[in-house]
Amino acid sequence: MRICCGLVLLALSGCQCDEGLDPVVYPGEIAGRVCDPGEAVGIGYARVFVEVPRADGSTQEVETVTDAQGAFVLEDVPPGTYTLRVQAGSFTSALDGVEVKEEERTEIEDADCLKPDTIAMTVYDGHDSVEQVLARLGYTDVLVVDTHHESGEHDENTPSWLVEAFGVYDDFSSNDILFINCGPHEWAVDNADPGDLETVLTNLRRFVEDGGSLYLSDWAYDLFELLYPDAVDWYGDDDVRNDAERGVAQDFLAFVQDEELASLIGNGQAFLKYDFSRIALPQELGGGANPLMTASIQYEDDDGNVLTLDDVPVLLEFLPVALVDDPGRIIYTTFHNGANNTRDMDETLRAIIFSL
Repeated sequence: MRICCGLVLLALSGCQCDEGLDPVVYPGEIAGRVCDPGEAVGIGYARVFVEVPRADGSTQEVETVTDAQGAFVLEDVPPGTYTLRVQAGSFTSALDGVEVKEEERTEIEDADCLKPDTIAMTVYDGHDSVEQVLARLGYTDVLVVDTHHESGEHDENTPSWLVEAFGVYDDFSSNDILFINCGPHEWAVDNADPGDLETVLTNLRRFVEDGGSLYLSDWAYDLFELLYPDAVDWYGDDDVRNDAERGVAQDFLAFVQDEELASLIGNGQAFLKYDFSRIALPQELGGGANPLMTASIQYEDDDGNVLTLDDVPVLLEFLPVALVDDPGRIIYTTFHNGANNTRDMDETLRAIIFSL
């Protein structure tokens, strides 16, 4: 179709069509689904885009995000052949040779479900077992590092696993996500030379500010406190070691405070549990920290009385206040991932992993 002499063709004297005009080109669409490695569950809020060439040699991105089930429709794509790209947190994927025709929808079949590439993740073991949840989600090729957490595996002469793991930045910086399970990691703090410990903390802060993410659970709060002392005000006296460990074993109902997370797990609440006592409890959150789930939690006070603490941020995120383009973040969970062998836990962890 060509439009002559303006928007409406009028039989006006002297009006002629300009045969030199480029023909109007109508865009097409790309539709498909982004799913996890097992291809069973869609990944919500993943970014899907193509790069469209411009006349000056540059490119312009045409993008969209998937819905909570991982489905997407990428609209207004000029006809051509593209590499379709996906980004979900640190995960990326690409599908070459996607042809778009004028005023047509190109369907990416379920057999070609876009699966984010495997990324580098390391788990540091402890009393939790996030690696088991990762395996249920299809991530079986995960390095698990021994932290000598069991009683009798360490004494005052045991080299600090923190220094061994994080003392040299290049030894771990190729990871995208580091998972540090709950454990009595204070021995590794005590066994570290003060100068070496400061190097560890500096390296971990650099890792996060360079775009890497940390996922910490329960007793790993000691490390969180050392890294960012103003991020969270923990129950009790922050200067007294282990004073925050007051939560008792219990089942509880957590309420999702993050709208996107609620959409991804398909529910505004989750049934979770503490499988044993002495759970570290955060109370107030500082700048850059946000509650993802809150709950009313039973805890033991100094006199041994079991009381209830309301609005505990049982799952939180912290984004360091740093002037960087693409900072990572810290996820802290009070509950143990391995103990919560439920759909709620799997959906929650899946949603979080694909946002890191």
